[in-house]
Amino acid sequence: NDGFYNVLNRDLSVKDYNKNFSSEVVPVSSYMLYLYLATRNDKYLDQAERIMNIALDKMQCPETNWIIEPFDKDWNCITKNSGLNTEINIGHNQEVVWMFYRLYLLTGKKEYLDSTKAITEKIYKWGVGENGAWYSSTGRKDPSLHADFSYWWIQVYGNMFDVFNYKLTGDEEYLDNFKKGADFWNKYFIDKKYGETYRGVFLDGEIKDDIKAASDKTSYHAMEYNLLISLYLDLWVNEKPVELYYCIQSPEKNERFYPSPIEDLSVKIEKVTINGENWTDFNKDEAYINLPELGKIEMKVVLK
Repeated sequence: NDGFYNVLNRDLSVKDYNKNFSSEVVPVSSYMLYLYLATRNDKYLDQAERIMNIALDKMQCPETNWIIEPFDKDWNCITKNSGLNTEINIGHNQEVVWMFYRLYLLTGKKEYLDSTKAITEKIYKWGVGENGAWYSSTGRKDPSLHADFSYWWIQVYGNMFDVFNYKLTGDEEYLDNFKKGADFWNKYFIDKKYGETYRGVFLDGEIKDDIKAASDKTSYHAMEYNLLISLYLDLWVNEKPVELYYCIQSPEKNERFYPSPIEDLSVKIEKVTINGENWTDFNKDEAYINLPELGKIEMKVVLK
């Protein structure tokens, strides 16, 4: 039937045969693309494309174009949400389109943009408020019904979604949207006194859920956002070089290292410093470094 089982037991027997978004798509967003960027091994890119094409084929509602969930083992949609304003997860729709955007930059396959255009249009029409707050959910058949709050991860995905759409179109309206969304994030989600972020806030900025850590919340999304958005803004919007720092233990001689964690293959290496000394053994255009055989490397890389 394609796809992944929802849950396995510790002995790897199947506990839940159903299909859910997190087990289907999150392998791509959380590590598959980063494995490809770090190794340039095509097996990771091929797997990411296969997963996302299955997800779009099986999870997109033919009537509304939304990504819907969850499903039984045969990919029949299971209706679990009793509230009409919680049927569609805005963050999961963002995530699917964002993964296809990233795959487009890596492969140049324009069909990845064309196949997700309808979802993008619905996300912007029904998924975000005038103040830049991204709704956690909306109605499937009546998308004017939406939740009155946002989750931390949906807000940061929405902000990166804006910057990605600017990268792909050059339309300044997406940057204006990003600024509003980033202002909402900085003002209402970040705990200025104790640090970290709240799990959820209402659309007017009032705290809904002040939990910082739980089984479904760690620092992952905030850390990913801080890293990626700084690189996206400097490289795509401000058009200025960025510096990244690495500490590598015991590399092999001429071991190839790809320092860029983003999917823009036009990014070049401008300069490399290893243990305080200039290092020239790198490929600027293909953006990899041939490492020396040392016990420990402290490296600064300038990307542009």
